[in-house]
Amino acid sequence: MDTQVKEWQERAEQFKPLDLKTIEGPLGELDAHLTLRSYIVGYSQTDADTTVWTTLRANRVAYAYIKQSLMINLARWFKFIEETNPEITTTLPERPAKDEKKTRDEGGNYDIGLQDAGDGVVTRFPPEPS
Repeated sequence: MDTQVKEWQERAEQFKPLDLKTIEGPLGELDAHLTLRSYIVGYSQTDADTTVWTTLRANRVAYAYIKQSLMINLARWFKFIEETNPEITTTLPERPAKDEKKTRDEGGNYDIGLQDAGDGVVTRFPPEPS
């Protein structure tokens, strides 16, 4: 059983790329593996489940794909692990908070680099007829 756990921990590396075409094959293999299983290895949660779940949850592309429930066995297993282990979600790395100053200053920019424009270009549109 330890060799199977180690195998799935190594296979978890296949779920790290942020390209759906790259991870779709390994996700399909995992979905097929979970067809009649509640856990990846054995009859209780192992490090294989924790490692694979954490890797999939950390990958935003894989997570979005799983949440669409296109692979029903994988979606079922993912939700089962998440609901039976609430402590697992607290160990996820947090995304860095956006700098508030940056979000407020992200407005339109009219500096489009026209030659010989001096102070910029002002366009005015006449009112439309009613």
